[in-house]
Amino acid sequence: MDSKHFDSLVKSFGTAASRRGVVRGGVAAAIGALGLGLGRAAAAPRTCATCTCGVGRPCNPKSTCQVEVGRTFPTATDACSNRCAQEGFKFCGAGSQFHCPRGPVNECQAI
Repeated sequence: MDSKHFDSLVKSFGTAASRRGVVRGGVAAAIGALGLGLGRAAAAPRTCATCTCGVGRPCNPKSTCQVEVGRTFPTATDACSNRCAQEGFKFCGAGSQFHCPRGPVNECQAI
């Protein structure tokens, strides 16, 4: 762009606009337009936990289940307690938490 054309463009925006202000505004608009086209939303990562379910006192482990934590329940302990109750067992303890992009395995495994 020629400096004569740029100066006439600046003058057309108003008398208070400076050359530097117009350049900053143009750069900000270009970056914003680029960001709208390239940006994409990313889902929150899914976290699962392994639960140990069993019977008796002290707890005699009978199966392990996987649950998703952080979405429907506040803690792994709450999610595991509910899952063990659905299977007809008592909650013995929560194992490790891990990243599970496809969600938890819906079936419990016998020990």
